[in-house]
This record gives sequence, C-alpha cells and structure tokens, in this order.
Amino acid sequence: MRVLADRYELVRFIGRGGMGEVWEGRDRLIGRRVAVKLLRPDGRDATATALFIREANTAGALHHPGVVTVFDLGEDAADGTLFLVMEYVDGRDLAEVLRSEGPPAVGVAVGWAAQVAAALARAHAEGVVHRDLKPANLMLTAEGAVKILDFGIARFADVTSRSSRVIGTLAYMPPERFDEQGGDARSDLYSFGCVLYELLTGEIPFDASGPVAMMNAHLRTPPPRPGLRRDGVPAALDDLVLELLAKDPLRRPESAEAVGRRLLAPAQPSPEDRAVARPAATATIPADEAETELLLAGPTLPAPERMGRRRFLGVAGGIAAAVAVGGGITAAALNLGRDDRAGPSSPVARTPSEPFRPWRFKAGRPWNTAPVVTGGLVIAGSDSEGLHAVDSATGAPRWATSFNGFGVESRPPTVIDDVVYVGSSDNKLYAVDAAGGSELWFVVTTNPLSPAPAVAGETVFVGGRSDAVLAVDIRKRKLRWSFVGVHASGLVVSGESLYIAGVDDKVHALNTATGELRWTFAANGLAGRKPVVSDGVVYVGGQDGRVHAVDAAAGTERWSYTAGKRAVVTSAPAGGRLYVGAGNVLRALDAADGTPKWEFDAQAPITVEPTVAQGLVYVPTQAGDLRAVDAATGTQRWSFGVQGTWAVTPVTAAQSAVYFGTLNGTLFALDAATGAGPTG
Repeated sequence: MRVLADRYELVRFIGRGGMGEVWEGRDRLIGRRVAVKLLRPDGRDATATALFIREANTAGALHHPGVVTVFDLGEDAADGTLFLVMEYVDGRDLAEVLRSEGPPAVGVAVGWAAQVAAALARAHAEGVVHRDLKPANLMLTAEGAVKILDFGIARFADVTSRSSRVIGTLAYMPPERFDEQGGDARSDLYSFGCVLYELLTGEIPFDASGPVAMMNAHLRTPPPRPGLRRDGVPAALDDLVLELLAKDPLRRPESAEAVGRRLLAPAQPSPEDRAVARPAATATIPADEAETELLLAGPTLPAPERMGRRRFLGVAGGIAAAVAVGGGITAAALNLGRDDRAGPSSPVARTPSEPFRPWRFKAGRPWNTAPVVTGGLVIAGSDSEGLHAVDSATGAPRWATSFNGFGVESRPPTVIDDVVYVGSSDNKLYAVDAAGGSELWFVVTTNPLSPAPAVAGETVFVGGRSDAVLAVDIRKRKLRWSFVGVHASGLVVSGESLYIAGVDDKVHALNTATGELRWTFAANGLAGRKPVVSDGVVYVGGQDGRVHAVDAAAGTERWSYTAGKRAVVTSAPAGGRLYVGAGNVLRALDAADGTPKWEFDAQAPITVEPTVAQGLVYVPTQAGDLRAVDAATGTQRWSFGVQGTWAVTPVTAAQSAVYFGTLNGTLFALDAATGAGPTG
C-alpha cells in the first residue's frame, strides 16, 4: 500500500483524468476517509510547484457546502508527485450522470445549477476563480447536493500541460481564454453557462467537428436557445443561458450571486417537472392563491429571494401576527408593512461605482459590528446610528437605516442574498432590503438580540439576553419553535443542526426543524464566544484560554488546546489549520489534532476573531492595529494602525480589499495584499 507523507494511505483507485489520478484514501492520523489526487509531473519545474502550492493553499481557504474541502497538500518524497488531500464525496460527477441517465428534469437541472452558482459566488467573493468548470468537476451526492471540485488546480495544469488541458475542456472554455488571458469571475460564468446548457439539453452548446471548429464556434457562433433543443425550458431560462454565453465578458451577468437569484425566481413548474422524483431539497411554497412547487437549492439560498420580493412583501401589508413564546420572550409580532418600498432595487446600489481604491467613511459613532460585503455595498452597524451602507469601491454613502433612532444590537448583521437580518436595541429583529435600506418586516421581542441571527432555508434563528432561542418561519410569519433555558451569545447553523454558545458556558446542538436538543458540551469561560463549525467539527474558544474541538454529530470532544488568555478562533479553519488569538499571541493549530504550527506576537490583545482570506490572516488588536500575517509561515506581511482609537472590529475580506470599523466611528477599506490605506 502506497503511503504519502507517512500519513495518507492510498486504499482504492477511483479514476484517471487529464491532470492525474484520483484515489480513495485514509488519513492514518485521525482515521478519516479522504480523496487523494495525484498530479502528473509532466513539464513541471520549481516555479510550477510553487504555483501549485500557492493555488492549492488559496483553494484550501474556501469553506462552503458547495465546495469540496481541501485538507492538505504536499510532494511525495519518493518520486516528486504532487498530491492534494480532499474531502471524500460519496457520489457521482455530473458528466457520468449525463452519460448514464441523460439530462435531468428542468427543475432539477435548475436546482443543481443554483447550488453551483452559490458556491461560485462564495469563491469569487474570496477572489478565487476556478478556470476549469465542467460537469466532470461537479459532484452529485446521494442527498442531491452538488459540490465543485478542483479549485486552484486549473491554473497549475495550464502551466504544466497546456495542450492536454485545452483539448480536455475545450467544450466549456470561454472565448477570452483562446487569447491566453488568465480568466476571471465572468470567465467562470461562461463555463457555467456551458454546463447549464448541457444539463438542460443533454448536449454541449456547439456541435463542432473538431478542435478548430469548436474554437471558432466559441469565438464567433451564437448558440441555439436551449428551448429549441428541449421542450419545457422557460423563456427566462433561455435568456439567462444566452447571457452567460455572451462572447463579450462585459455582456454576461454581473456575478454568480445574480445568476443564483435569477435561477431561483419563482416559476410555475412544467408537467414534466411535477412527474419527476426530486432530491430531498424540495418544498411547497404558496404563490398568490395557488400552490407553486419550487426547488430549494440548499441552506445558503434563503426563501425571500426565491419567493420574489414583491410576492414576499405583498402577502399581507400591515398585518401583524402574534405568537406565544415561552421563557423570557413573551410575545413576537411580524410586521409586513411598507409594501410601497418593495420595488426593484436600484442598479446603482447593486454594483461598485468605480474600481476599488482604499477609502475611509466617518459615521461619527462607534462601529460595533464586522462589515458585511454584498452586491457592491459594505454594510456595517453602529451602536447608536443603526445600519450604514456605502459603496464597496469608493466608500460613498448609499443608505442608512436608524430603526427609529435605535442602534444595532446583534453583531454582526446577517445578509442572505438581498435581505439583511439584524437585531436592534429597541428589542426587534429587522429584515432590511440590502439594496435600498428599507425595512421589510420586524419581529418584536422583550429582550435585545445580541448574537448575529442565523438563517437557513425559510427559518431565521434568534436569541439574546433572555433564556430562549426562537425559530421564526420567514414565509408563514409565525413561530416554528422556541428553546427555553439558554441565554445565547452565538448562533451557527450547519446542516440540520443549530449550534448555540450560551453564557452558561455550554454549547448546545439543536435540531433545526424541531428545536429538539441533540447534545450539550460544557466549556469553561465560553460566554461571548461564537462556535465555528467546519467539516463535522465544532470549534470553540473560551475566556479561560482553552480551545475545544467537538464532534458535531455526537458532542464529544476530539481534542483541546490551552492557548492562553481569552481564546478567540477564526471564522472557519483554512487549509487544514485553525487560527487562534489568545492574549497578544496568534497561533496556527492543526485543525485535525490541535498541534501548534507557529506563533505570532501581535503586541496587543486580540479580542475579536482573526479573518483568513487569500493566504493571509488578518488580526485586529485592541490597540487599534490591523496586522496581516502569512497563513503558512506566521510572518507579518504588513500592519495598519488607526490613530485615536483602541479597538478594531472583526475584518471582512472580499476580492482585493479588507474592511473594518473602529471605535472612533470610522469605517476603513484597505488593499488586502499590501495594507495600503486611504491618503489625506
């Protein structure tokens, strides 16, 4: 049996592709089933190896249900073979599904495509481009979920084996790649359009006789509408596919997020769709006076956008629904007024007005939440001025919502597609239109809601300074369940579980559908620490300085590590590592067993969670400094100091920028790679 790095056993050969071999493997250290990709060494030199490590590290930082997680990478000492260790996905790739079963029902194809769009949106927000999207790189699980493979590998393959790569993926290659351009997010959208075309029709967009003819078709020939090749494809879907396949990248949709919204817009299903058995992710949602069956594409794509904002707000303008709640929160009311402000969003507010340059925005009041970046906007909360939205590229103000003079209580707000969910100090949970800032509805409680709301599917979960956690049905405007007996300081949804960090120094796992308690784990000093859930593990840090890794299914401890004073952990492990701030020290721990890898002295207390993006760990300190540390080595790349303040909010990284607020009321946008800030 071949063993890589004295750790990964190659158990069973799975297949061979243009880039190398794929094996089922076993991680000896923790007994985990993994997938191992061996990359062929043809044409590789030291530069290509460095490129592989850099690209794979970047891909490893991606964490999304629709992306196959990269656990580890390396070079086999025996023969120099490069290898990737990944999450093992029990399923089939969509190329095999299409070969064996033909195209799925239109509704199922749209559901699969919507899942891919959601994963691409997350990757593009992190500055990661796939460059080789095709059905063979999309895995369909037995539960109906679709996951993207091979982020970070295409660029390496392009350098080491260009000719084979071109032949292997020619049917899905955007026109600009034939000019040897590197490709960007809109290049991925073209390839995504080719995949969607094939899912809808069973055929690739262009029927060409050879490579040269195929290249010419991509460059010059408009594809026929999918509806001409298959009955039952809606005209709106035809239009979307043709936009995705535009020769000019600027004529394609603006983002994968926008594509996902269009895919999930309500539509009456065809008779064919109604007759086909669907994956588990299906639901019946009322529309007008009839029942319309819609395909749900996973927990990252919430109900309001699937329903359409006009439908969602127009159901019962001004109606209030009272629900009984136990334990501290005595009543809640859902107000669905302001229908006159529920029209289409302004396009000016949906995209940045200019290319990014560092900026600052002064609100005059302290920021108390991490910024959220969505739709070309940066949205952040102030403890006395509500929400502010500014242009992500320039810092120009777009809108502000004050909640009748009350400030933001929950930290941070939660944004799902076009809706911002935020708790205010007037004891209400608000749903706000992200594009224009108008209030869509609110839930009244008798206590402030401190942790960020958690949203999954059609449910928003809230908790705070009371002894109850609520699950509110967004669509039906009523309480689904309440869990009494825990004062929540942090909420996270993963899969079918809601994980609650309580001020009682315990982590509670609940069933999201019923509120039934699955397990409780005691962790001293947990108060105020949000749990982090990744790859079946719940990570929590406590004020006692300990970090715990807990099995997400069973609630049993896998390992613990004493980091020091007041441990705070990253939002998610990246590249197989968990980054922990404790006292003045940032540490990198092996996410599998808690083994420390390196330490970095930030020279000031780290009181909020570090952020990992594009190979860097961004570390805010209580002294008002932001430090960027190399995630692999622990060496400082740059630092940025803010005069006149003593604390920085958690950082949000998106594309080439990092955003954060300070307690002197300033919101900053810096160059993520260099730390360059605004001048003047």
